[in-house]
Amino acid sequence: MATTEYSDPITGAQLTIDVAHYEAHEGDYFSVFKYAEGVADDGTQEILLVTTDKKCHIFVEAGSTGLAVLTITEGVTVTAAGTGLTENNMNRFSSNTATAVATHTPTLADGTVIHTHLIPAGKQAGSSVRSGAEWIFKANANYGIKIQNLAGNAQAMGLVVEWYEHR
Repeated sequence: MATTEYSDPITGAQLTIDVAHYEAHEGDYFSVFKYAEGVADDGTQEILLVTTDKKCHIFVEAGSTGLAVLTITEGVTVTAAGTGLTENNMNRFSSNTATAVATHTPTLADGTVIHTHLIPAGKQAGSSVRSGAEWIFKANANYGIKIQNLAGNAQAMGLVVEWYEHR
């Protein structure tokens, strides 16, 4: 692949893009989402991501109109995979497809919690979190990504999982 160096016309500084941006350009960056209104107190929205032989570099965003907690669990046991989600390629000109498979509303057990994040929200407004750090998920593994309602009443909740894969 030929490379071209770009520079700022005023300062002459070299211009670059980060790796995730590059992977989107290459057509190897994917996204899934799950949103629901009226999630009961202590209820959850959950996505199962099953990786293949490719390492997936993951970004997770979670939002809720009330107090909630985000949990990522590695090595979950899958009793029922749930309903398939569409893995959208974030480069809409690319025909590449994800190798990882995402579903929602799975039945999962066990596993090791590798990340927990409180999503604070008050009476006047909801909140969302997106980790600026990327996770690199193991190849050939099962991951549960869950948001749980802690607000004491029904809330709207959503999850977005984005990842890129090396071909």
